[in-house]
Amino acid sequence: MLTVLIPLAVVCAYAAQLVQPVTHTAVTPTAEIVSAPSTIGMADSSLYGMSKQDIDTTLDMLQAMGVQDVRVYIPWVYTQPLPNQYNWAPIDDIMNAAKARNMGVLAMVNSTPVWAGTAGNFPGAKTPDPVAYANFMTQVATRYGKTISAYEVWNEVNCVCFYDPISPSSYADLLKAAYPAIKAADPSATVIAAGLGSVFTVNGITMNPVDYVNGMYAAGAKGYFDALAFHPYQETLKFSDGEGVPLSPLTQIQKIYDLMVANGDGALKIWITEYGVPTNNVSEHTQAEFIKDLIDSWQSMSFGGPLFIYTTRDDQPGSGKFGVFYADWIPKEAAFVIAQEILRLNGVGGVEGIAARILAAVRLAVGAVVDTVVKIGQAVVKVADAAWNAFVDVTKAVTQAVVNTVKWVANAVVQGVKWVANTAADVTKAVVAGISNVIQKIGDIIRPPASVAAVNPTAALKAVATMKEVAAELDSPKATVATKQDPAAGTKVAPVKGTDVKGAGEKESVTEPATEPAKEPQVKPVDEKSTEPKNPASVEPDVTAPESKTSEAKAPDAKDAAKADPDDKKPASQKDSAAAAKDQPKADAPKSSDAPKRGMGKKAGQQPAGSGKPAAGTAGDDSPKDQSPRGKAPKQTPAKKIATSAAASQADGA
Repeated sequence: MLTVLIPLAVVCAYAAQLVQPVTHTAVTPTAEIVSAPSTIGMADSSLYGMSKQDIDTTLDMLQAMGVQDVRVYIPWVYTQPLPNQYNWAPIDDIMNAAKARNMGVLAMVNSTPVWAGTAGNFPGAKTPDPVAYANFMTQVATRYGKTISAYEVWNEVNCVCFYDPISPSSYADLLKAAYPAIKAADPSATVIAAGLGSVFTVNGITMNPVDYVNGMYAAGAKGYFDALAFHPYQETLKFSDGEGVPLSPLTQIQKIYDLMVANGDGALKIWITEYGVPTNNVSEHTQAEFIKDLIDSWQSMSFGGPLFIYTTRDDQPGSGKFGVFYADWIPKEAAFVIAQEILRLNGVGGVEGIAARILAAVRLAVGAVVDTVVKIGQAVVKVADAAWNAFVDVTKAVTQAVVNTVKWVANAVVQGVKWVANTAADVTKAVVAGISNVIQKIGDIIRPPASVAAVNPTAALKAVATMKEVAAELDSPKATVATKQDPAAGTKVAPVKGTDVKGAGEKESVTEPATEPAKEPQVKPVDEKSTEPKNPASVEPDVTAPESKTSEAKAPDAKDAAKADPDDKKPASQKDSAAAAKDQPKADAPKSSDAPKRGMGKKAGQQPAGSGKPAAGTAGDDSPKDQSPRGKAPKQTPAKKIATSAAASQADGA
């Protein structure tokens, strides 16, 4: 996909430039490019298609950095779209602007027109017809004479996205045709071969540059180029750090030169015609460091020729974020680094060097200040930074140490303030939570329980009537006769001694005749303490006679609700009754195996108030957990049972 999209993107980036009528503009010679590693130029393919004003601005900014040499792109596909049609106007604009500034020009010529392709499938990357290309190069060299100092024959021929299919022998044929044509038109011109990319071999897509150069020599390319071009792009490794690293740009370029020496071309130079780092992948500072590292390292290479940084400005056709300027002409750190390196390499030192470096920074900043105050502020910051780097390195180091110390102290203070603030917040949260808990407790005490607030008057009257009836029965000699069941109350009293009666909170209990006259029953008010939802009890269903139906009644939550005594403290008659209860069918009581499921996460003998489900544990359980925290419950007298029945009736009526 990439191999298809890359060449299409390159072609489409310039497709907007319409073919214009052929014009002829006089072009005068420009400065020659010195073939030395100290020559730092800028590769800017986006110059093609720019307006004259943008071309002028770009070249002015390059010269403000101290750059005197520029690599430009001449697209064959747009300059000669048809065999007998030429469009020189865009090229003329570039050459005239460079001539006016006496800048050296390296022309890179590639992109195959449809009519001149002999093989391959990619538009602009098809294998060019050597004869057609040689004729075009004759036209270029003749037209621009001494304006162009050097010619780069094609670009990155070891990638199918620029030369399809990859073929060192085919490219050698192109050199054999182009070299004599250029020399015939301009004998002093430098012809540069290959423009090889730093890649590794992927069958049919890319080829290791070392293998490619070896193939070129094998195909007879020797003698048809004056220098070799290489593009050591690498975003994760500085150029100098590639020593001994397989497939690193430094390792590859050293092996390429070894091949040149082996083939008798040891006197030729290797030009770096493209190198850059995009700031969308790395920081502005990293970009500057990588560029400086390459410039510094390149000076020690015996075979090193000129070095061109790619590119001037962001977001231009083909530029991406490789620019040393942002799209709005604000200089990045790399622009100042290049300016300083050019001054250093040209031997400008001492006070003069400091002044020149500051002046270069000012030129860059002034050039960047176009129309807004914001840009002025940004430019001033850049100037200050450049001036600082120029002559106060020692002071900068000391100041940085002080700044770091201040930062450390400030950070410690900030962290301390944060800690105090967090602690205060935690304390405040705790206090608020405590107050909330106290308010909740007070509310639990003074808030009337739902069972009391919702008493039905009719149910209350029925409960009083029932209690009077029970009292009358107890006063009679026939105390053993069972009291009648009040339908409204839903709680039964056993008619015969020994029959099970289950009340609120009771599992097995027996009603016995009263041994003393019962007092006039009264409705006992519910104790306020009973509102605490600690041991809610629910009335379990019971079956006392075949014709009676199981009913449920809820008792108000109360700690002093009636409980049966543990088995070991019951009277003998109650124990006998409890034993008899065991003979009842299992359906008469809830299965004990259900208790864990119904009471998960609660204390034994508890159910949520108003659930209507039988309690998982009962008051008759021997477990200490079921005993009241206020002590043992006293034995229940008939009067207390009556009060319990009345309360249950109230709950049922509600």
